[in-house]
Amino acid sequence: MRRTGWRLAALTVVILGLAPSTWLRTHVPPPEEIAAVAIRALPIGIAEAGELRLVGQWELSSPSVDFGGFSALLPRPDGSFLALSDLGMALAFPHPDQASAGRLPARLAPAGERRYVKSAADIEAAAQSSDGNMLWLAFEGSNRVQRSNASWGEARSVRPPAMQHWPANSGAEAMARLEDGRFIVIGEGMSWSEPSVPALLFAGDPVEGGESAEFRFTPPGGYRPSDMALLPDSRALILLRGVELALPPRFTSRLVLADPATIEAGGDWQWHELPRFPEGMVRENYEGLTVLPRAAGGFTLWLISDDNRAAFQRTMLVELEWVPEKQTAGEDKP
Repeated sequence: MRRTGWRLAALTVVILGLAPSTWLRTHVPPPEEIAAVAIRALPIGIAEAGELRLVGQWELSSPSVDFGGFSALLPRPDGSFLALSDLGMALAFPHPDQASAGRLPARLAPAGERRYVKSAADIEAAAQSSDGNMLWLAFEGSNRVQRSNASWGEARSVRPPAMQHWPANSGAEAMARLEDGRFIVIGEGMSWSEPSVPALLFAGDPVEGGESAEFRFTPPGGYRPSDMALLPDSRALILLRGVELALPPRFTSRLVLADPATIEAGGDWQWHELPRFPEGMVRENYEGLTVLPRAAGGFTLWLISDDNRAAFQRTMLVELEWVPEKQTAGEDKP
């Protein structure tokens, strides 16, 4: 096979791995309880990139067949993290500083009802109440939104009418809950040839049948949204993913910032781009994003990657500092 053929074949494998309905992963084995995951700190190299600074990066691994595929990341009230996967699993773990002898305390368990068809368990986005007592999950394969308490009890789910026409393999990909109770849900997109992706602003909880207004989100060329997190002032930081044609395929990531106050029904949500990630940051398929304020000003960004359960990919956890230029200049915080 010619070199171009190999590249196309490799890219096809990745695209199949990203598709939630791929036949290669329709059977989900029984869940395995784990008490820790292996953690390995990786060198940083070039850590600065304008407003962004790479603080640390770690590779997480486990022999459990249920480990991996993490597509959403939430900060919990106790300072720990909750990562959700495309097999419907939830991984609870503390800050990497709590690792000992290469092991990080963790618990991997089903996020509510365990399903055995991947398209019904493909969690791609998550949100929570301000006190962390309520959780909302967005399932891409079925375009459902599920609400439950933090123990996965009292679960209810709906397929919002406005999301029912979204494709199963490129549906709900990013979600955020605004402080006033509204929700934003962004789809991955109808096709890579279409620059805009569908997006919805719900007037209330989607599970309660909140009315929605449709708008568009148009990321930079070659990119698609993979997650979204809110700043304290309710602006949205949106994580984007791209795939470069190479052998093996290479993932690229970018961040854009947008204000929900500017969303207009039927309009195109405007955004501006943050600096590119530092060169020392490992390239991976980052799909989970969390933003936390720093006491010294600015924000801490945490990212987790979806390894697609591919031999050439890894589950990466990355910590960055983001100090917007306005803050470094002594002006008001964003």
